[in-house]
Amino acid sequence: MGRVGAVLCAVCLLASPAAADVVDETPHVRATGGYARWLIDTAVTYSVTVSALSERLAKSDVIVYVRVVPLRTGTAKTVLLNAEGPVRYLLVSIDNGHAPEVLVEMLGHELQHAVEIASAPDVRDEAGLVALYRRIGLHRDATNNFETVLAQEMGRRARRDLINRPSALYARGTQ
Repeated sequence: MGRVGAVLCAVCLLASPAAADVVDETPHVRATGGYARWLIDTAVTYSVTVSALSERLAKSDVIVYVRVVPLRTGTAKTVLLNAEGPVRYLLVSIDNGHAPEVLVEMLGHELQHAVEIASAPDVRDEAGLVALYRRIGLHRDATNNFETVLAQEMGRRARRDLINRPSALYARGTQ
């Protein structure tokens, strides 16, 4: 089983009712662990930007799994896991080596990418994803690494939303 197959198996297990660790009946932004759950809850509570992005995703056919893990890049990324059925699954990976407001910024940024994908029903595979970002994005390098101005802005807005954040924001959840 390849790397994508292993991730899909993990996503299916996480999506099962027995493994569900969520309050909502069918959340479209889901955590893969305690630290990711803390990040999502904190961001939705204290960032109107992240809350709005989450609401937009709730009206789509896209389910986003969020994980907060060590990444060699020090940033975040969104990948398409599966889009063969009526629901499309994305995985957002966020580097855990940052202050809480940066994590919220990265989440806002990546959720904007998820909204961009949700707004493009033709994105059902890697080729569709590349075609979308060639249309709407800024090509960053030769390895199909794209960026959008709107994702950059949503990240900045999410971080600005935290200007009046409570000190409880710094009481990190468990990893």
